Amino acid sequence: MGESSIECLVELEREIARLQALQVRVLADYSSARDDAADVASEVALALAISENAARIKIGLARDLVTRLPETLGALSRGD
Repeated sequence: MGESSIECLVELEREIARLQALQVRVLADYSSARDDAADVASEVALALAISENAARIKIGLARDLVTRLPETLGALSRGD
């Protein structure tokens, strides 16, 4: 049971990373399609039940991963 549990945990972590990469892409696309960054942060905060500051941080990270760090985003997408 121990080894298969570890393998399951590793695969779950990889799947979480893939989902986070998808979330990053959707968030970056959504924020770039909108003109008013303040409204985007408010909408994301409300949708995810987080503070507006946390939403601004998520948006900034998403934009950075998509534009400046595409290889890092690719690794996240692969679950690496």
